[in-house]
Amino acid sequence: NNETKQVIPFQASGKPNVFLPTKEHSKYLTVKNNIAKNKEARKFLEDLGLTTPDLFAEINEFVLPKLKEENTYPEYFQDIKKILDAFQSQNQEKRKRLIQDLKDCPFILAYNPTTGETKHLKYSSIYFSNELLNTYFENSTEVFYVAEEQYSLNQTGHTLLVNLLTEIGVKSTLWRVEFDPKFDWQEKSKLRNGNSCTYDIHCKDFKLDGIDEFLNSEITLQKSVALWKLLVNAIFKIENSYHQRKFFQGEYCYKFYSEYTINFDAYFLKKLKNSEWLIIDDTKYKPNDISYTSLPEIYKENGGELHLLAEVLGFKPDEIKAIEEKTGGKFLSKEEAKEWEEFQKLKSEQSNNTKDDTQQQIEEEKFEPDLKPTEVEIKSRELETADINIAFNTNQGNITLDRTEQDINDNYNNTSDGQTTKEEKPTVSQNVLNDIGAWGQDYAFRDLSNEFSENEDTEIVDLNTKGLKGVGADFKVIKGDEIIRIIEVKSTTEKFGQTLSISGTQWEVARNYFKLNDGDKYWIYCVFNAGKENAEIVKIKNPIQKWKEGKLLAHPINFVIK
Repeated sequence: NNETKQVIPFQASGKPNVFLPTKEHSKYLTVKNNIAKNKEARKFLEDLGLTTPDLFAEINEFVLPKLKEENTYPEYFQDIKKILDAFQSQNQEKRKRLIQDLKDCPFILAYNPTTGETKHLKYSSIYFSNELLNTYFENSTEVFYVAEEQYSLNQTGHTLLVNLLTEIGVKSTLWRVEFDPKFDWQEKSKLRNGNSCTYDIHCKDFKLDGIDEFLNSEITLQKSVALWKLLVNAIFKIENSYHQRKFFQGEYCYKFYSEYTINFDAYFLKKLKNSEWLIIDDTKYKPNDISYTSLPEIYKENGGELHLLAEVLGFKPDEIKAIEEKTGGKFLSKEEAKEWEEFQKLKSEQSNNTKDDTQQQIEEEKFEPDLKPTEVEIKSRELETADINIAFNTNQGNITLDRTEQDINDNYNNTSDGQTTKEEKPTVSQNVLNDIGAWGQDYAFRDLSNEFSENEDTEIVDLNTKGLKGVGADFKVIKGDEIIRIIEVKSTTEKFGQTLSISGTQWEVARNYFKLNDGDKYWIYCVFNAGKENAEIVKIKNPIQKWKEGKLLAHPINFVIK
């Protein structure tokens, strides 16, 4: 201290009145430097029991109260150096407490490049400046960055400052901001699939900092690429694929005897899925309008490549893109499918005026199962014998699964004039068929859940709920970042041996996996006796391989010569 006076070394309680000097200015009384530098004098003082001030105690007593004032004071930069010295301490308990205290202080000097404003902020309000963030937040008057240059530290000190602020929580990628979505009772009931609830534990959704402003701005290719890479960087900082996917999800937790947690697409993921922000040849697209392979290389360079992000955003699978290019058709997004269904519904309502009573009765039929999928014991087996054949329905363009060729022939009767006619089957409405299919999918999902229940890093993805109908499968099983199984579910209320339709798309997807030596990943789960107590699943692994081995027979096949 500048003040010079003589003091008693210790109080009666033993608490020191004076300390040995430190390299940084101290608020405590310290022995004059010219005395402490003398070896004999210093030894005498140390033998007397004098020590240097406890750095953490000084920070708690003198520094932290000033850092909470949200302004720069004369000793600010000296105090920051003290904090950096304490940050290097080996006393982990005191170091941990200091980090927690600093999180509550608006002590970080920050600036806004658009307005030039400088202020002191908490860690949760600022970023480390980098090119991606500068592009994403272009011209923003709200975002602030750490004013690193104003600390005037040498390289070692600057590295310590960055490490300190990183440990406190300052980010170099986008903040995910939690908020209460305030779902009403109906929305929460829908998330629970109608299940009962004693009380809610919590419901939290997430916004991505600046995402609304970004999507409402003029999106250039550079800004689009910056957002893509910021998302990739955010995912790479997360340890495993399970938690990487959780980054994009909100969470609803409720109590009904036990605690249950339901995940749903976060606010910002819905915005990204439903907005045109990806640019190809100067045209903006929604993620589900394009496939990952069509994304320009500028998105994927310098660590920007991540297939998981494309999957989460709902990119169109490459096999769909190939089929579209081949056929000239187009698979519908979830929103487009909904519009199409509404259009078809309108057409149906108009055509109902001309239908006869019998047809109207068929349309009004409903599937009424004996039991729910959750009430039936899981029975499943893998097909090992050649007891199923495949016949191609040329009228509908579908492949159908039958038990044997004899079963196929048994569906035909000889008429009196010697002609062969197919046995008439009762007409079933599409509504009933859809309900039967949904029952079978729920039943198959239970079987999958049982099989993979002990694999913590394995996820079962329902492609139908992801808006990916018509992609040649109903479920996929992911382990880590790898797809280990693709499942198409086919269901009937009839017993084993009933004909089941399989679309050309599904057969083509199975064939593509076979061509890539991944045929064992594609399975067909055939659900028989759907809705009944004796329901069972017959699983067909690698149907193309079984077909080539003669275990499945195509009857007949349409083929294309190229």
